[in-house]
Amino acid sequence: MLNLEGAEYIVSKSNWPDSIILSEEFFCKTKDDSLFYHRLDGPAFLKYNRKGKIVSMSYHIEGSEMMDEVEYWNHPMVLQNKLNKILEL
Repeated sequence: MLNLEGAEYIVSKSNWPDSIILSEEFFCKTKDDSLFYHRLDGPAFLKYNRKGKIVSMSYHIEGSEMMDEVEYWNHPMVLQNKLNKILEL
C-alpha cells in the first residue's frame, strides 16, 4: 500500500475532438512526484460525449489496474472513506 501522507490530489480535464468531448482524470501525486490514478469516491477516469453523457469510466485505487465496479465499492479503503464522510455530517 502506498503512503499517501502529504499527497496532492490532481483533477485533469481534457477536451477531445470528434465523439468524445471531455475526460476527467483523478490522480494522486506523492512526495517523490510520481502520479497515479486514485479516487475513493467514484471513478478515477471518466469520458463524456458531446451531450455530456458518460460513455466510459474506470475505477482505480493507488494506481491499480482497472477494477471491477463491485470490487471497487467493496474495497476497505472506499468503505472507510464512505464511513468518514458520513461521520463528518
